[in-house]
Amino acid sequence: MKVKRNINKGEVSLWILITLVQVTISEAKTNGACSTPCDCKERLEKIIKYYDIRIASARQNFEDNLKQLLKLQIATLSGDRTLAKAAVPVIGAAGAILDQCKAKLDDAQKKFDTEARIADKVGKTYSIMQHFVKATSQLKLTADSTGYLKETSFTQKSLGKVQPSKCEAPSGGEKAAALTTETVAREPDLPPFALKAKLSVKCSTNSGGGTCHSATVAANGWTQLDLAHATGDVPDTTGAWRSNTHTTSADFGNEIALLDDNITNLKNALKELKEADPTTACAAKITDYNSIAGTGLFKRLAIKILLQKQDNEKEETSPAETLEKALTTAYGEGGKNFNKVVYETPGNKQTEISADGKKKTEPLTSVETFTDLADALARATLKRLAIETDPQASGEPTLKGVQGCSDKKGDACKGECEWDKEKQTCTQKRKEGKDGKTNTNATGSNSIVIKKAPLLLAVFIK
Repeated sequence: MKVKRNINKGEVSLWILITLVQVTISEAKTNGACSTPCDCKERLEKIIKYYDIRIASARQNFEDNLKQLLKLQIATLSGDRTLAKAAVPVIGAAGAILDQCKAKLDDAQKKFDTEARIADKVGKTYSIMQHFVKATSQLKLTADSTGYLKETSFTQKSLGKVQPSKCEAPSGGEKAAALTTETVAREPDLPPFALKAKLSVKCSTNSGGGTCHSATVAANGWTQLDLAHATGDVPDTTGAWRSNTHTTSADFGNEIALLDDNITNLKNALKELKEADPTTACAAKITDYNSIAGTGLFKRLAIKILLQKQDNEKEETSPAETLEKALTTAYGEGGKNFNKVVYETPGNKQTEISADGKKKTEPLTSVETFTDLADALARATLKRLAIETDPQASGEPTLKGVQGCSDKKGDACKGECEWDKEKQTCTQKRKEGKDGKTNTNATGSNSIVIKKAPLLLAVFIK
């Protein structure tokens, strides 16, 4: 029985230890309320910084997605049919991801600006409170040798003087407080401090010290008023001021409404800002297969281009495996080749941009500013226009396959295409016009007529 009892004690001790650890962990994930104006100013700055970082991160995701969309358009204009087919569903679905983020981001920024304005008022008020809390002042009137008060009786007259006082280092509790995704949900409201003026009165009948209660002020008697400020309660002791008035002060306090209704407004603004947090809405990336492949427009466009059903407006096929097989062929099992096919390989190709009034080339993946991306997009579009107008205008390998001939081999090179046995290449036939000259604007099934061709992407949908 003794052994059994010891085991039970051990089990109880272990249970207590586990409980204490759990409590400690729980407490670590919950911040206590700040208790002084300076600590609350520090906490308020942490709250502002937390949401500022969240919004900045969401905005960065939005800009990254927008840049990737521009890069994808540039790569598609300069690439072959295989890239175009893989890119079209991504480009189409990217818009919804951008719109979803933009709407939430705009709302969050608006709520943040409102909260920041109110927080600025509250923060300044906390600073003013600190000035008052640290300030002490005094008025002292001393009677002359006859017991009368005269113009010379003002021996101390600093009453009401308030000097600037900076906040010292945060308290230990405030240093430990941190705003995280775990703590913010249970972040306590900032306390509505009520600053009170604390007045303390003392009186002596003479210079040596004697109570003024029911007594006449004699030679060198004095009355002293000390003024301080506190954020806590100030008990009124004037009713008990019946003896020892020269050593025991009569205290009373009056509230100074510095915060007004700003704490209530701040609480409401913080609640709205918390609900408007754009992090989740802006988490999706167009470079992530799982983020984009689940959208309806991606599936609809994938059916159009991968299964060559241009009239399709549905988001599924019958049987469903038909679409899945097409997606696997284009992007690999579960999208494992998605980034390589859509972004990495095209991103390593050289693209043209401007530099000091000249042209330069660098890998598309290295082009980062919107200025350069727009420049690269314009240049790629110009090349596309040149090829559509004159299929022989450029022999650059990046344009291979656009006209539907150069990707054909041997017997497959026929119709509007012709096979060059020496060069072992398939090119578009040149047709003679009415004037006997060669007409490069062929209108075969694989050709593109400039008047009918959209500039960007639809040229690839076959």
